Amino acid sequence: MLGKRYVKIYIAVVMAAVLLSETRVAQAAEETYLLDEVAFEESDFEIEDYIEECDEEASTEESDDWQDDQYEITEDITVEEDEISENEVTEEVAAEVSTEDEVAPEEEASEIVIEDATEESSDEATTEASDDGILDMEEDQTTVAKAAKDNKLVTSIEIKGQDYIAAGAKATFKAVVTPSKAKNKKVTWDFDKEYQGVSIGKSSGKVKVAKDVKPGTKITIMAKVLDQSGVSATKTFTIKEKAKSITLETPETTTIATKKIGNLKTEVTLKASIDNGEEVAWKVSAPKKVSITSKDNKATVTAIAPGKVTVTAYANDGSGIKAKVKLNVVIPASSLELTVPEDRLDNLLCSGGKLKFKPVLGNEYGEPSIKKINWDYEIVGYTDRKSTKEKEIPIDSRRKIKKKKYFFTLKNGKVTAVDQAKFKEQGIDLWDTCKCNNYGIKVTATTTDGTNLSVTKLIKRVDRNTYIRTYVGTEFELSTGEVNLLPIRIYGEHDLNKLYVVNKREDIALVMADDANYLKIKGRSKGKVRVLIKTMDGSNLKLYININVK
Repeated sequence: MLGKRYVKIYIAVVMAAVLLSETRVAQAAEETYLLDEVAFEESDFEIEDYIEECDEEASTEESDDWQDDQYEITEDITVEEDEISENEVTEEVAAEVSTEDEVAPEEEASEIVIEDATEESSDEATTEASDDGILDMEEDQTTVAKAAKDNKLVTSIEIKGQDYIAAGAKATFKAVVTPSKAKNKKVTWDFDKEYQGVSIGKSSGKVKVAKDVKPGTKITIMAKVLDQSGVSATKTFTIKEKAKSITLETPETTTIATKKIGNLKTEVTLKASIDNGEEVAWKVSAPKKVSITSKDNKATVTAIAPGKVTVTAYANDGSGIKAKVKLNVVIPASSLELTVPEDRLDNLLCSGGKLKFKPVLGNEYGEPSIKKINWDYEIVGYTDRKSTKEKEIPIDSRRKIKKKKYFFTLKNGKVTAVDQAKFKEQGIDLWDTCKCNNYGIKVTATTTDGTNLSVTKLIKRVDRNTYIRTYVGTEFELSTGEVNLLPIRIYGEHDLNKLYVVNKREDIALVMADDANYLKIKGRSKGKVRVLIKTMDGSNLKLYININVK
């Protein structure tokens, strides 16, 4: 009888722990533990009375349904009194658990069974709560990020401005927020703590420093955005003695180029210093034309695009002390050539003639920024009119020639030779020192953009021709495919001067002039054409011939 009742008690306790809520499980476990402890510690305690007391408490706390369920569970278990004894039940329960302290098997069994049930329920609840918490945090972070993106909230802020401010000076700081398309970019300004003699505009970021603020004082300002993000930033500046002067050294050059060539460099180094030892700050008027980097009061300015640029060195303390230098950024010429009109020779010029040289600048690096050319010349002598070998002219005679403008003059690339009478007169004046019967001019053109490109042309003077003519007239007839050699005699000492042909109907007749003063005419198709023959030495003599191809 005792064994059956004990089993009933045990089963009732277990079922209560499983079915009841966490709160009621804990309560039932505590009560059951106390009951079991009393049952086994007091040997004279009647089991019958204990069962009745438990039934009464259970009936008070539980509903009639629970009682019915309890009795149904009890009735399903049939245990013969002969098959189980009190000691057997106690040993079986005790074998299922282990304890660190030596306690009675009855105590051990009751205590551990209930605690396991409670801990299991608690662990499950904790696990669920932990998992739910992680998911909630992730969802919150995702929601906040999405809200920031949708509302275009500020994610970061940077304060830009001076690192030093002079006592008695003012400075304005600027807050740069990210992203640039944030909906609300406004910030409010403040200090990290209270400072004596220093104030800041709450909305402007303008700082005012009193004259009596001690140099070396470090001030920290804060900028905080006004949107829901609450993002903020800080910057610290130092109070320094007010700068009174700045010195900017004269640069090596004020012209830099987009390409290094000749004496031109792509960058220039500037140096400056401030009387109070403060580091020099730099800025440029055209950041798209040059870039600037600075360190230790030196600035390196590098060319990007052509144009005028002003570089300013200044004291970054609000004192307003500054110095400026103007730089010129150029696209350099890649080459230089001198050309003359197609119908002129670039090495011969008759007395009284003119020849214009045109400078051509190479544009390999882009259209050259500076097209101005420097012109210069030097007079050379020859022993006779047909000689090609130059004769040295004494330096005094060269000076006299240039001073009095003998033989030739040069202006903006245009060479003018004196007429025949003056040439003879000037030649006689220099005969004793030069011993020359003819003269020439060397023309030199040089770029002014710093590339130092130059080119020189030698032009020899020749006597002026007075006319040109043929021995056989100016009217000619020939058949298609026929070739006719027409001799044209040029009167003058240089009868080998080249001739220039102007023929607008080469489909009818082909006319060519050679160095021997011969015209080669070839009929190509039936028709008539008028052809112009002219000298190329500046004498501007012309001859027209008419050709009829049958």
